[in-house]
Amino acid sequence: MEISESITLQALALSHAKELLGAVDTSRADLAVYMPWTDTLTDMAGARGYINARKNGQLYGSQWFAIYYNGAFSGVFGIKYIDPVTKVSELGYWLSTAVRGHRIINQVLNVILPYLSSSTTVHTVEFHCLESNEASIRVVERTGAKLVRYVDNTMDIPNKDQRLGIYALKLKMT
Repeated sequence: MEISESITLQALALSHAKELLGAVDTSRADLAVYMPWTDTLTDMAGARGYINARKNGQLYGSQWFAIYYNGAFSGVFGIKYIDPVTKVSELGYWLSTAVRGHRIINQVLNVILPYLSSSTTVHTVEFHCLESNEASIRVVERTGAKLVRYVDNTMDIPNKDQRLGIYALKLKMT
């Protein structure tokens, strides 16, 4: 899926394992602050496990994508699930350190949000951001998402006493 001249999404597949591992290795210190899976993604088996967990998660409506920026694997974007009853979907993402600051995720969201609105039953998207993750909070606030509540953080990460903010965006129905 082409997002822009410089950004494309590919369905996440086992063939991405080597590139994914490389991106995590070069960004591990930054990612480990917010992502609990970095400890298990240290070799090819871990990379394949990460991909399989997302592809075979069995959550309704989930879709996972490899993000390519200027032809290089740069991160992962996920529609984590679509709840058919509440019509809520959670979106998640991470980027390698080298490509941050180019508004890549906002450009992805400029394509994904209209898709969710027009092609699925989703009425609301949620983003879960740790309260210290200022960059991610800026990304979701640029979409118009608003903080609706805090919940306790149960992730095994450094500084785990921080809260997890739930940001919600109501989609314009087409």
